[in-house]
Formats: sequence, C-alpha cells, structure tokens
Amino acid sequence: MNLTEEPRRMSLREELLRKYNGYEARGHSVFTVTLSTYVKSEAIAKSDRMRNFWDHHFIHRVKRCLPFKLKEQLDHDFIVERSPEGHYHYHG
Repeated sequence: MNLTEEPRRMSLREELLRKYNGYEARGHSVFTVTLSTYVKSEAIAKSDRMRNFWDHHFIHRVKRCLPFKLKEQLDHDFIVERSPEGHYHYHG
C-alpha cells in the first residue's frame, strides 16, 4: 500500500474473527448474543445512548441468567450491523 491509499476497512466478519481469536488466544470462552432493534437511524444506533442501553440494561439482563462466578468476568463489547431491511442490530 502506498501513502496515498486509505487502509482497507475490515469487514464485519473479519472484525468479529479478530476479536474472537484474541479471546481464544488468551484462554477465554466466547458467549455471543445478538440484540435486534427497530432502529433505522445510524446516528441513534451508534450513539452513546445505545451504548449505555447495551452496557447497562441489556447486559445486566444477560448477567442475571449467568452463574455467579461468570457475572463479573463478562466482557460486553459489541459491533453494530445493519440488516438488509435497514434495522440496526448488535453482535456482542
């Protein structure tokens, strides 16, 4: 790549594989969830408000279903993806 070219953006699949392979290399298990929404606005889907919803509300509900020893070990990062119908959803 020369200096005038922009770096290629990773596809969603490549980004997920990079994250999950990193967890595996550190000896962590991977538990994935998908949160589907009716949100069609990219600005809202990628907003701090949705990050707060994911971190504090949705993940809180997931943690309630986990065994006690796993609750504090949960990493709750996510990636935003848009469906063909135009709704945003979260893979985490």
